Amino acid sequence: MIHKLAPFGLILSWLVLIFSFSSQSADISGPLSRSFTHDILRVIAVFSQDLAGSINADTLHRNLRIFAHFILYFFLGMWVAAALKNVFSDWFRVWLDSSLFALVIAVFDELYQSTIPGRVMSMDDIFTDAFGALLGAGLMTLILFKAFKPPLKKQNSR
Repeated sequence: MIHKLAPFGLILSWLVLIFSFSSQSADISGPLSRSFTHDILRVIAVFSQDLAGSINADTLHRNLRIFAHFILYFFLGMWVAAALKNVFSDWFRVWLDSSLFALVIAVFDELYQSTIPGRVMSMDDIFTDAFGALLGAGLMTLILFKAFKPPLKKQNSR
């Protein structure tokens, strides 16, 4: 029984992580992600000063934020699909419900974020989140239904 509930605990933990990022004011969120961007540029500079110098920090920052949205919801879609595999036996239902759940969370997350000082609701973020969730749920659904597909019965050759 516990192994069937474990994915729901992971989902809850992941939702806490997502909403904790959304709870940060712009004064905290912006500098944190900018610091991460500069850390990446410093790592790139270790390998190639020319490459690091040719990267626009603002573009990298924007792309990293988009990637962060995508990854957070990619994994949310995966975890929800893993949990729903224990509830539904139809792969399409698992994929669709996990994707819809993640989309609803993305909308509520952006609505919540719009109540935080300096933060706004972004349809681009919702689309990125939804795309990540669709792919994550799709990948996990494919893996689960291929891995746990019952073997074909052999027919007697009499």
